[in-house]
Amino acid sequence: MTVEQNLTDDKVETLYCANHPQTETLLRCNRCSKPICVEKCAVQTDVGYRCKECIREVQDKYYTAETKDNWIALGVSFLVTIIATPILGFFLGFFGFFFGTIIAVLVGGSAGTMLSQIIRRAVGGRRGRNMRWFALAGIILGILVAILFTPFPLLNIPTLVFAVLAATTALSFLR
Repeated sequence: MTVEQNLTDDKVETLYCANHPQTETLLRCNRCSKPICVEKCAVQTDVGYRCKECIREVQDKYYTAETKDNWIALGVSFLVTIIATPILGFFLGFFGFFFGTIIAVLVGGSAGTMLSQIIRRAVGGRRGRNMRWFALAGIILGILVAILFTPFPLLNIPTLVFAVLAATTALSFLR
């Protein structure tokens, strides 16, 4: 029997995705060997494809935050933002639209990094899946409260550019 005949005689077993029983697949998770579909269930890693459950199980080792840490992140981000927003809004407005926007672009990312480091220290260096969303809520609440209760106008383009850059940077560092 030749190699060609052997390949044509072997029948491939039809597998169905464990999460989507109507979807045919030939792919298995390289950790648990569960059949997974390429479109919805497979996550490509450096060592092959894995199912989302195995990926989550591996990631759980890195997330050590407690429930109270999320609320600490919200409180710290709120306090820092409510203090920093009027100060930065005043200075960015003082420099005018053009220079204020340039300064906001240059400093916004650094401020977000500093905020994320302050939050990380406040929670003892622990990481959580949802901590970044609580921090974002604190940033938004802090900005809104600062805008409402500050006697001078804070709602200008440089301040908004700064806030967006700082928030997105803090969000990415708290992953």
